[in-house]
Formats: sequence, structure tokens, C-alpha cells
Amino acid sequence: MAYIEIKDLKFKYPQSEREILSGINLRVEKGEIVVVCGKTGSGKSTLLRLLKKEIAPAGEMSGEINFDAEKIGFVFQNPEHQIVTDKVYGELAFALENEGVPTDEIKLRVAEISEYFGITDWYFKKVDELSGGQKQILNLASAMVANPEVLILDEPIAMLDPIAKESLLHLLGRINRDFETTIIMAEHDVKKVSYLADKIVAIKDGMISDDVSEWLKEEVIESNSEETEKNTSLEGKNIWFRYHKNDPDVLRGLSFKISEGETFCMLGGNGTGKTTALLTISKVLKSYRGKVKTDKKIGLMPQDAKQLFCCESVREELDSVYEDEKSKSEIINTMGLEHLLEMHPYDLSGGEQEKLGIAKVLSTNPDIILLDEPTKGLDIFLKKDIAQLFEGLKKQGKTIVVVTHDIDFCKRVADRCGLFAQGELIGVSSTKKFFNNMKFYK
Repeated sequence: MAYIEIKDLKFKYPQSEREILSGINLRVEKGEIVVVCGKTGSGKSTLLRLLKKEIAPAGEMSGEINFDAEKIGFVFQNPEHQIVTDKVYGELAFALENEGVPTDEIKLRVAEISEYFGITDWYFKKVDELSGGQKQILNLASAMVANPEVLILDEPIAMLDPIAKESLLHLLGRINRDFETTIIMAEHDVKKVSYLADKIVAIKDGMISDDVSEWLKEEVIESNSEETEKNTSLEGKNIWFRYHKNDPDVLRGLSFKISEGETFCMLGGNGTGKTTALLTISKVLKSYRGKVKTDKKIGLMPQDAKQLFCCESVREELDSVYEDEKSKSEIINTMGLEHLLEMHPYDLSGGEQEKLGIAKVLSTNPDIILLDEPTKGLDIFLKKDIAQLFEGLKKQGKTIVVVTHDIDFCKRVADRCGLFAQGELIGVSSTKKFFNNMKFYK
């Protein structure tokens, strides 16, 4: 028997008449790295969560999941969704404390895993002092401290900057080699992780397919936009911001000009202040110096789309913000939400939540649309649809500002880009010129 064997697995969520998984058959051998890809909403996250009973979703399941392993570690897509304590040491010790491991052994195992991951100097830090990439490494270390035989990861690099992605993938390869840990990973960016994989499979129509050729196609993506003089839609002048009086400044003299009908992308490492900048531009946060100048209506898509949800179904979410039936039908069709209308928003995949979030933001018909990591959890095909949506919005004169780590998407949609570092935007230029000047962000 295989180390992990899934036989004719079927699953349906309570609010849905459609089976999200309709006959999954998969064999995983000990020590393999298996990458699972598939379109947004295809059931990747559902499959992974069913492999760990403590976090398995509610619904109707049939079929078999047979494990030769007892200990299973899990790492979520969003680093924030896994953290349960306020200190790094507490986070590393949490799983062991729950298992009733003696204190002296906990100290030893936490010290050992900290040395292995090179995070000993984080020991007494507060978790909220860490960047997104550091939090994801902490989550990985917290999973590994319990010595799992199988490690399951749900799009672990989706919210990381390019350099943090490489660091995390390097760690996964090392864990697999050093401990023969079996790794099952869901991922949209298959080309990025393919060098690690022993096996790549796709979920298609609720079943496993070995044909992953469409996920490995090389595509040259380049914006054809040029810098032209247009009316200024949004301007920031010498903006300074810090969260608390004695904290260091996050924004340090941030200045920018963004034009009508322009798509502007902010790139930069995790924890550099991109999200803070977006919240300040939208006036959710108030700077203590400088100002944002615009007379336009602003719509904000937060990094966590769930912040926008307040109803029991996708249909109710849309009914609450769209009065015009024609507009509502158009957005349902554009965002591919037809088959999701009766589902609870929290039961959607991460990518489906992004689509619903964008649909709600657009309901207010904003002149300026601010989006924080809008493509995380989206497959390569849906990203093309979102790019086309952006083109249509630009033709209407909408201004789009995107915070993203998704370089391919940025190259596809952006008129101009800037790198966020040291609390300000630097190197702002046309997309082609910006990437020609970069060595690592390519």
C-alpha cells in the first residue's frame, strides 16, 4: 500500500448541491513532494484540509483516505490565520504544550528547531514585529517542531515577496532531504515550485489529472504601456505615519502622483509598509504629517477579503450592495460567481473570496480602486480575466492602485511601478523600464 492513498474521495459542502470533489484517487509514497494544482475553486484547499481531520470542513464525504503516518503538520496560505500566541517562543512551543510534552523537552525541541531554521534571534520577539515572510517561516517551524511525518501546505508562498518565496522553498527542499518528510503542497505558481516536485497533479472537474502541461507553459508577459501626461487622480505629499507614538515610522515622506486611467503597482518586501500606505491613501489610517490629495471616490479591497463579508451567502452579499439587477448579473458573470451564490462566503476558497471581494468593492462604482494582493489564490487563467477587467475599468477612466508580490501579473497590467522600501516609493517608472532596472524582482 502507498504511504498515503486516497480512493474515490467525494465531498460536498452543506450549502452546495455541487460536489467540489467527485472522485479523487491519489497515491503518495513516503518522502515524496507532491504539488497539487488546479483552477481557483477546484477543490485544492478542500482536499488538503480533509487530509487533516482537526481542520476538515463540514459537509458530506465518501470514499477512503488511508494514512501510514500518524503525525501531520499543516501550513496555511495566510500566515495570520495560523498564529495563536503573541510571542515567537510561545508559538513554537504551543503544539508541544498541547501534546503534554514535559517542559524541559519543549525547551530542547524549540531550541533545536530554532537553530535549524536560523531563527534563534527571534526567540523573544513579538509575533506582530515579524514580516509576512518571517511569519510564514515561523508557521513552518511551528509545524515541524512536532516532528510530523507528513507536511501539508496550502499555497504557502502566495503572500510572500519573491525573495521570501525562494527562502521558504529552499527550507521545504531541505526539510524533505534531511528528514524524509512527505510534503503535499497546493500551488498555483507551478513553475516556481516544479523543481522541488516528485509528482505534479491537477484537480480538474473534481478528479485528479496527470496532465499539467497548461500549468507549465512559459508565457512572455510584458506591459505595452508608455508613460504619458494625464490628469492627476491621486497625489500623496510627504506622508509620515507610525502606529504608536514611540514606534518607528512606517511611512517616511511618502510622495507620489497617479494619473486618471492608470494602473499603478507597488512592489516590495513583506513588512516594508505597502499595506500601511494603501490604508493611509484610503484614509482608513491617518498620517501625522503630509496629506493625500484627491476629490475622487475611493474603493478599498483589503488584504483579507473576509473583512468585507457580513452575510450568510454569496447571493446575500451581492444583494446587499447591488440595487440594479443588470449590474449584479454582469458582475456575477464577469467574476464567475454563478455556481457559488448559495455558498457561505467563509466556505469559499481563498481565490473565490478574492473574486467576491472585488465584486463588492466595484459595487460602489469608485473612481480610484485600491487593491491589496488581489491575485493571491487566483489561478493563471483567472488572473487573465482580472487583467481584462482592469483594462475595461481603465477605459472608463478608473485609476487602479495595486499592492502585489505577483510580478507576472504586475508586468501584465501595470502602466507604472514603484518599489516600496524604507517607507517610501523609489524607482517609479514605466513597467518595462522598472523591470529592466531590477535584478532580483524579475
